[in-house]
Amino acid sequence: MGKKAQISSVLRNTNKPALSAQDLANELDVSVNTINNHVSEMVENGRIETAQIGNAAAYYIPFDDLPPHKKPEHTCHKCGHTTDGYDFAKVEYDTYFEDGSTEESIADFYILCRPCYSDFVSWAYGDIGSMQEYPRVHSYDISEKQLFELRDDPDVPTTPDLASLDDDRREVYDLIAELGGDEGITLREIQSRADEHQEIFVPKKSTLRKLSEQGYLYKTLGGVSMKYIAAK
Repeated sequence: MGKKAQISSVLRNTNKPALSAQDLANELDVSVNTINNHVSEMVENGRIETAQIGNAAAYYIPFDDLPPHKKPEHTCHKCGHTTDGYDFAKVEYDTYFEDGSTEESIADFYILCRPCYSDFVSWAYGDIGSMQEYPRVHSYDISEKQLFELRDDPDVPTTPDLASLDDDRREVYDLIAELGGDEGITLREIQSRADEHQEIFVPKKSTLRKLSEQGYLYKTLGGVSMKYIAAK
């Protein structure tokens, strides 16, 4: 089994919400550098996802790829938003919480939507300051109702960190922000603008897809075409 497959296996079977590079190195008895050489590519390819915990990164399996028994249909036990058809995680109760009650009615797991799971990961790693901050919320698979509630809450930061974009992706982000504003713009509309103005370029679909996956852009249906809107 290759190292990437081993990393996936460890993340899939751990009882922790996410594992750091050091955790993975300890589990696989390899150096942290070896882990870092593999996880960056795995994140880029969508095989695993990452959350920033303080100054370190933690890694976990994308919700869509979790085993079926870890994906019961439910609503989020924390915020009450529906998880039916959207990303969610199952957190084993006894692993993280102590309770002296013996009542059988107490659930042995929590179902958490994507934002609440992000908070849980921050809490589990002691990074309380990162809770209620969702800079990648536009890439979350959550209901539109929940997304707009978070975006409209002045106490919840949802602006992505643009400083982490390379020059090419930042150029595309700025183009969408300028041309689309708050209403968004379709790829066909960008092409039309480019035909009229030489300084406007047409971004690659792969770049638009990657920016959407990373939460810098989000998509909404405008008529029969998909509109891209810059996350702000």
